[in-house]
Amino acid sequence: MSYLLRCLCLLGFCGIHRLYTGGLLLVGRRIDLFPVPGMVADLNRRVALDMRRVTEDR
Repeated sequence: MSYLLRCLCLLGFCGIHRLYTGGLLLVGRRIDLFPVPGMVADLNRRVALDMRRVTEDR
């Protein structure tokens, strides 16, 4: 999903946070591609941990 959203950014549908830097000549967008898999994995771990806590509390 995050890669799909990134593709939409390339079409101009989002990326407002890059306006103040002029997009860093697209370098900023390319740099953003590298941490996305790690951020997704981290979020998945936190969600799994939260779900485990909820089931253990029952």
